[in-house]
Amino acid sequence: MKQQILSISPNASANDAARKMKLEGISCLPVCDEQGRPIGVLTDRDIVVRVCAERLDGEHTPVEQVMTKHPVRCRLDSTVEHAEELMIHHRTRRILVTDGDDKLAGIITLADIAQVESPLKSARWLRELSARRFRIER
Repeated sequence: MKQQILSISPNASANDAARKMKLEGISCLPVCDEQGRPIGVLTDRDIVVRVCAERLDGEHTPVEQVMTKHPVRCRLDSTVEHAEELMIHHRTRRILVTDGDDKLAGIITLADIAQVESPLKSARWLRELSARRFRIER
């Protein structure tokens, strides 16, 4: 788990978030309220799909408008196996970790999991996680 993570306010602009991601070399920012509780996640893909592709003004579009709400999370005392199950169930590559007060304590990524699992288990787990469901949007 990474414990030194950056977050952003829901009121920040999408462009501010993009600049922060670029400066820090990251692709994801947890969005936290004033008490430090995660209320969403903003990824570089969210910015491309929800701001750029929709031709929104990134300087005036708040993060809250384009973030993914209800981020997948687990508690500090959760097991690695529980984090893996959440990732597979929600088809996500990252999970926020919260403390007893529901404040952001860290983030677990695919790379973190792969470092603690055997190569065979990691390969099986990654295969299951990356399996895509096909859907037709109309």
